[in-house]
Amino acid sequence: MLCDKAKNIGYKFSSTNIPYSNTDKNIYDFFIPLWDSQWDYLKPKLNIGNLREQGYSLLWQNAIFFSSPLFVKPKIYNNGGWMFTKEDDNENTKPAQHYNFLRTLPYISDVSGSKPGFVFIWSNAPHFPWDIVDDNGTFIPDVTPYKNNKWSLSKVALWIDWMKQKNIYNNTKIIILSDHGIRHAKDKDSAMVTNPFIPKTFNDIPVNDLLNFTPLMMVKDYNAKGKIKEDWRFLSNADTYSIAFDENDPTKANPPLERILNAYKVSWKVKVNQKEIPIDRSYKVKENIFILDNWKEIK
Repeated sequence: MLCDKAKNIGYKFSSTNIPYSNTDKNIYDFFIPLWDSQWDYLKPKLNIGNLREQGYSLLWQNAIFFSSPLFVKPKIYNNGGWMFTKEDDNENTKPAQHYNFLRTLPYISDVSGSKPGFVFIWSNAPHFPWDIVDDNGTFIPDVTPYKNNKWSLSKVALWIDWMKQKNIYNNTKIIILSDHGIRHAKDKDSAMVTNPFIPKTFNDIPVNDLLNFTPLMMVKDYNAKGKIKEDWRFLSNADTYSIAFDENDPTKANPPLERILNAYKVSWKVKVNQKEIPIDRSYKVKENIFILDNWKEIK
């Protein structure tokens, strides 16, 4: 288990909620919530309004509307306008909290611990539905995936700047990882403007599967310097454990002459009382995912 491993080698373990995990949060040294009332002092600084459940106002407005006599209804609701409508700006709704959490990272972090820390941050911010919260604290829904991802990385960059200011950047290993690549893309989508696959047509393997198995991985090692470099060795996001704990780290060794990895596409259509997530399709992939001949479906 990730937490046990980190603690056994001397790290204090801090973590947000981990999706699809039943790990008891009480074993963490520090649990990091999506939002905590102790952070409310940051609301004026980050232009964040009050917390409310999205749609709560509409719920009681509807209740009043349907319980009122017919002749009063036009006063309560007139062509889409509620009589008691109030403009609620910059509110820290449940959807907005994912984005406001990334904005708080430089402020809620500290370097006061006496032991080294292992910090696991999971964020739904760079994930569908693609929204952002601008510097004025305004929640902006339905932006492009590119704009959302760029915004998310820019907030992580501010956290990294904080690490540099606190002189902990050099002795910190940073791993940025996605659980999967682009999903639901079409041949003519902007994601496919520069098609990396050889050949350019997809007959045997769906394009969604090809793109699904192209997750992001960025690694900054201890005391690393210089500009970001591209590394095209054949890796899996399952290699993250070895990279994080420096155990047979594949980023530090010469790439093997041949490496074959299994890839599984799971279904979200889970039946009631079904304990396992069903696998839709399975592949064996070798050496280079962008060469289609390197893919073989497992029946």
